[in-house]
Amino acid sequence: MNEFLSKREPTEERIDDPEYQDYKDGPELEFDDLLFIHENSLGLRHLTTKEQADREASEGIEAGDAVAIANIYNLLREEDEKIIIKNHPALIKRASSIGYTVSEALSHIQKEEDIDPEVKRHLIEDFSDSIIKFFLESMGWDIRSLGDGDSQTAGQIIDKLIETGSTFLIIRSDHESPYDEKVYYGLGKYGKADIEPDDIIYKINLDKEDAQNFDPSNFPNLNELRKAAKYITQKFYAKFVAAIKTLNKN
Repeated sequence: MNEFLSKREPTEERIDDPEYQDYKDGPELEFDDLLFIHENSLGLRHLTTKEQADREASEGIEAGDAVAIANIYNLLREEDEKIIIKNHPALIKRASSIGYTVSEALSHIQKEEDIDPEVKRHLIEDFSDSIIKFFLESMGWDIRSLGDGDSQTAGQIIDKLIETGSTFLIIRSDHESPYDEKVYYGLGKYGKADIEPDDIIYKINLDKEDAQNFDPSNFPNLNELRKAAKYITQKFYAKFVAAIKTLNKN
């Protein structure tokens, strides 16, 4: 059974954690990585099994959707909008004259003038948190799809998730207007569309080696289900960062 984003309510059956900093282990995204994601109109698609992902990667996607990770400027904080308005008055005036909001204008500003380092830092932080939330919620969904997760240890759940092959696909999309930003991690999602195999540019999944370093003592005060979800999310986030950096270099 395909558990696509379009077939479930994203606000249900989720595992939330208010702190996301300790999900990040290893190299971090840089602003240049975010520009690469934005300029290439990338999306991130979740699939429950490796078989589904392999089939889509080879045959393409029919009427599928994805989280619109290219929509980075929608995450712009209110205080950072004020900084942009103050530091780039001429460009903001020009953008507003053709109906752009500050966040919409920011991609054009970036091409002509460098933006404040603090604004960049906030965008990186908030984008990373959004990606982690997506991974974490997806893992909660996948764990529940196993059917008997509540009766197993975190290690057993992790082994099963890796065996079934939870996977994320990085895709290119020609959609211009993501929707439901508030529901989908501040980024929104692209509507259903056919995606050619050439536009599925990276597949992120885990293997048995990823389970070897699991130490339940690193996750105090969490039940077994949450330990598994947090550990797998950490692994997926690290692989996502590595994937974006690899794509950005090529």
